[in-house]
Amino acid sequence: MTSNYRIIQSTTDFLKENGITSPEILVILGSGQNNCFRNFNLIKSLKYSDIPHFPTSTVKGHKGELQYGSIENKNVLIMNGRFHLYEGYSAKDIAIPIQISKLLGVKILIVTNAAGGINRYFKTGDIIIINDHINLTGQNPLIGPNIEDIGERFTVMNNLYTIEYRNKLVNIAASLGIKVMQGVYAGLLGPNLETGAELTMLKTIGADLVGMSTVAEVVAAKHANMEIVGLSIVTNSEFPGKASDTSHDKVIDVASKAVPNLMKLIEEFIKSI
Repeated sequence: MTSNYRIIQSTTDFLKENGITSPEILVILGSGQNNCFRNFNLIKSLKYSDIPHFPTSTVKGHKGELQYGSIENKNVLIMNGRFHLYEGYSAKDIAIPIQISKLLGVKILIVTNAAGGINRYFKTGDIIIINDHINLTGQNPLIGPNIEDIGERFTVMNNLYTIEYRNKLVNIAASLGIKVMQGVYAGLLGPNLETGAELTMLKTIGADLVGMSTVAEVVAAKHANMEIVGLSIVTNSEFPGKASDTSHDKVIDVASKAVPNLMKLIEEFIKSI
């Protein structure tokens, strides 16, 4: 048993003792996307800082709170705020909440983020269903001893973002009158924004979106045999050849305006599965 697994098991036991017993779905909310589900019945809320061995959010727009409750008959665990490599965390640190969720019983990960739009058809405020990603962070949460109780050593990345769920989201969005598109998300290390040359490179290799999160969480979730849904809010439109000039405050502002539709979409999706 690795020391990392002992930490994960210890934290899992702590959460169970504090009433977080049988979540089916984990939702990770990105910048400016605090929980505002209309029909979320809260059972337990814990600050990250009160959870043993749990990382803490240090970035504005990330509340740093773990919430457990239900949407209709589904038990849902919500991370109000996430952790980033640029904060100084390793990819293995970022994987800890995913691995804990696996031991708690989670089968589905829904991950959201705020992203820059590279695809010229994406506009500020659009909601994008992630259909694949490119990990350009140079880090991987699976490096080191494998935890067999979480997943197998070599993780296959086919159908990474579950196509059945992507199709379901498209149909739900249409029924709600919410515009959605699909695209490839490129995850960078950050925290600096992209140069013009980097944006040109990203477009050339097939990226539609760019951000500083998500990929480590998704790799960890795939290793844990979870079904995965990814959703981005386009908070700034980027142009290849021109350096990004947005600000974090603008990102949070745009994301918060799109959150009601995003939450409505996720809530209806949860009800449908």
